[in-house]
Amino acid sequence: MSACNEAGHLNAVTGETLELKKRGHRVVFVLPETWRGKLAKHGFEEHIYQTEKPTSANEHPGKHNAAVLFEFKMLGNYTPLEKMQELVKIFDSEHHLSEIKVNDKAVKAALEKYKPDVIIVDAHSLSPAIYASGIPWIKSCSMNPLFEMWDSDLPPGGSGSAEKICIYHDNMLQFRYYTFRFFSK
Repeated sequence: MSACNEAGHLNAVTGETLELKKRGHRVVFVLPETWRGKLAKHGFEEHIYQTEKPTSANEHPGKHNAAVLFEFKMLGNYTPLEKMQELVKIFDSEHHLSEIKVNDKAVKAALEKYKPDVIIVDAHSLSPAIYASGIPWIKSCSMNPLFEMWDSDLPPGGSGSAEKICIYHDNMLQFRYYTFRFFSK
């Protein structure tokens, strides 16, 4: 299981995978340090990695994510356009690309260690390690489905807008292109 380091994604896939566990399947989550022990207490295995910015297992993941969303102006009294401009900045930041590299390295190590038959992914982008592994993967979408709908006639996911915001659509396509180009070197 590979999910974003965000409470909403992990809460959703935990529910999805409980049934797999009940049926005798082995479920391993690739998690940053802030999640240490939080899924193990429900019987899941955890493959823990340290993020670029060191965190503690005592740090509450939801509070951590909320702080990041406030810092990047995704939460607060901002217009949908302002939020989308900030979202593009997040995805285009060196910090974000560094986090992708750290996560990808952890995913690659987990794939080599556990040798899964199938991978469930709940993230905005597919880890290059998963893409290159040749292992079948399933896309889970716990987020706003508009995040996955790449149509310039639709408003961007998470914007809160009923209007399309082309800057987001164009920059997100560019972000995904550069992410995969970056990892293909």
